[in-house]
Amino acid sequence: MFQDNLSKRIEINPKIMFGKPVIKGTRIPVEIILRKLSRNISIDKILQDYPHLTRKDIQAALEYAAESVHGEEVHLLRAVKWIMKFLIDESVEKPIVDWLRVQKYDVMYVAESSSGITDEEVIKVANSENRILITNDKDFGELIFRQGRITQGILLIRAVNEESSNKLRLVKEVLEKAKKKLEGNFMVVNEVGIRIRKIYQKN
Repeated sequence: MFQDNLSKRIEINPKIMFGKPVIKGTRIPVEIILRKLSRNISIDKILQDYPHLTRKDIQAALEYAAESVHGEEVHLLRAVKWIMKFLIDESVEKPIVDWLRVQKYDVMYVAESSSGITDEEVIKVANSENRILITNDKDFGELIFRQGRITQGILLIRAVNEESSNKLRLVKEVLEKAKKKLEGNFMVVNEVGIRIRKIYQKN
């Protein structure tokens, strides 16, 4: 019964977040939920950041972690001329999406348009619509960079403080200080600073 309940809420699909456990039907890794909880971010705040999740989803993430510790092996693993276009991965909190829209950026949010789509589909959308990808997930962001799969640009948010307000502050700093370098580069931002690497397309 316990495993049945988990299977209704948690899934592992090699085509989504490269096989990380995610909340079923989304691209939100269990890892991100657990990291937020470990930093004393309340369930109410998490649900505010991800309005399409439920308390049962959060509970399932905790149960999955408990079961994993008990015995399972867990592997945690181009902009337009006038308006910059972003593809916001589902792991990114909604307040960041809302702020970007207020600033009149062209924003597509995976959680709204295609919740739970595969990694390949995310890559396809980013490339076909010339959108810069913003993601919270280190493994996904770094792997597609190394593979040269997305050439328009990638912004990886690697915050120590998991509060969405802090992550939004980091995004604002990127857009204030390094906006012109987003296109064609892999950019990592955290509380210390911004790291930029050129993306080279692989054949």
